[in-house]
Amino acid sequence: EILSKMIFQFSVGSNFFMEMAKLRAARILWNKITKVYGAKAETRGMQISAETSTFTKTVYDPHVNILRSGNEAFAAVVGGVQYLHVTPFDDITGSSQQSERIARNTQNILKEEAHLLKVVDPAGGSWYVESLTTELAEKAWKYFQQIEANGGMLEVLKSGWLQDDISSVHSQRKQDIFTRKQSIIGTNVYANLDE
Repeated sequence: EILSKMIFQFSVGSNFFMEMAKLRAARILWNKITKVYGAKAETRGMQISAETSTFTKTVYDPHVNILRSGNEAFAAVVGGVQYLHVTPFDDITGSSQQSERIARNTQNILKEEAHLLKVVDPAGGSWYVESLTTELAEKAWKYFQQIEANGGMLEVLKSGWLQDDISSVHSQRKQDIFTRKQSIIGTNVYANLDE
């Protein structure tokens, strides 16, 4: 009864194959966890809601955010989400009617023109996607085991270990942007100096 009411929320970033594999790996892990708790196969499905990432959007050259959102939305749909929210390209500074319309139409194009709903598993059978999915699932499972070894979720939250780990990853991502290891077109690469 509880499983049928659960919906998982994910943010989908700009690394197309990684984001697709992340969603697929989450399904594998959820199936494994619910199986351990004795849930029947028909109730172990994972309902996923996804939103295009705010982290990847920029104030400068905001129209490039349309392309980023489209890429992220495509990865989310191919990754198997049931619910998708495409954030307007100028959401950081306050969205407009035009940007909200473009966000809605991005979803409509993926559904009606790219025909993504007509294919059961668009990424299924792709060696690269399957390999990346398996690798992510295995690493995530080890991470879950590490949390359990440290006393479980409540204990790692109380100790600050999990928050520190997340903060470290976030800081590294920001540093990669600042040092151009990760490029953001229009901001740290090919910036319009007039903006």
